[in-house]
Order: sequence, then C-alpha cells, then structure tokens
Amino acid sequence: CKHTTQHNTTQRHNTTSQHNTTIVMMIMIMIIPNINANANANTKTSRSDLPTTAWQQYAHFDSRKPYTRNLIATDHETYTLLLLCWNALEESPIHDHPCDGCWLQVLEGEIREVQYNRRLECTLDTRYESGQLSYITDRTGYHKVGNPSFRPAVTLHLYAPPFARCHCWHSPDDSPDRPVEGINLHHSEYGRILAA
Repeated sequence: CKHTTQHNTTQRHNTTSQHNTTIVMMIMIMIIPNINANANANTKTSRSDLPTTAWQQYAHFDSRKPYTRNLIATDHETYTLLLLCWNALEESPIHDHPCDGCWLQVLEGEIREVQYNRRLECTLDTRYESGQLSYITDRTGYHKVGNPSFRPAVTLHLYAPPFARCHCWHSPDDSPDRPVEGINLHHSEYGRILAA
C-alpha cells in the first residue's frame, strides 16, 4: 500500500510538473517575441507556433455564446492565462485592459483585431493567422477582437496582472465617457467546464 500511495503521489507530481512546464512554455512563447514590440506604440506581430497538444484540453466551445473564456492558469496576483474559443463570425465588445497589457496569440483559425483611441475612433484594423501574436495596453488604446471567418478560432491571452472587470463599449458610436462594466466570467477553469 505504501508503495502504491507513493507511486500515485509521484504520478500526481509528474502531472503537475508537466502542467506547469506547459504553462511556462505558453507564457515564454507569447512574451519573448513581443519584448521589442512592447517598446513601440503600435501593435507588432511575429510568429510563434504552439503545439495543439499544449492547449487542446482547455478548448471548450459553447454554441450559445459568441466566445468562451477558459482559464488555464493564474496566481491571482501577477498573471492570468486564458484560452478563448470563438464561434464563427462573433466578436467581443470594444474594451480596455486595466492591467499592464494583453498578449494575444492565434492558435487556430483567423482573428480580426480593431484598435481604437480613447475617443473610440478606429486607429488600426488587423487580421491575424494561426501562430501570429499581438500586444496591447491602454496606452496603445482599446480594442475589440473577433472571428471574421465561418470556421471556429482559438486564441491564447495573457493578462498581467489579472483583472476581474473592465470597461466595454458595444459600438464606436457609444459615448467614450459612458462605458458599460464588463465582468470577466470563465466558461471553464483548468480544463473543467463550470456549472451554468
């Protein structure tokens, strides 16, 4: 019995270790190519391929939602790593980032990002393919992200530090001074779908 218990503990430790290694790999792949990009005001892109096996267990779609937010990892203080699963032809509202920045990598499909200044005037409209990365902070502006294609899309998002609420605008015609509060809800956490 003692050997079995130790074996199970070792197995759990190995599984946790593999999970942590995968998370570190995801974060490094996202941040390192963007270090030089962060010095510039405009979003820069580069390519970085992450194997499907690293993220597929966190990919949960829901046909009733435009997109799902699936928590991969967080320490509740310095970072949150999310997998967003986008249904066809769906998009987020325009929103800010009350943190030091949002790193985004397209893992599957195609993504469109529209950036806005603080007057909600469009400043940049970019399409990203699988493997491409983007970075934005409120110094750069606000943005909305969406799936412009008829196929599903998957994106990886790193926020540092984490935040629970943000400001949203449903249209660029909305008043910049009257945002709607957005609450960041998770569809799943650590691979498990949450009860509705």
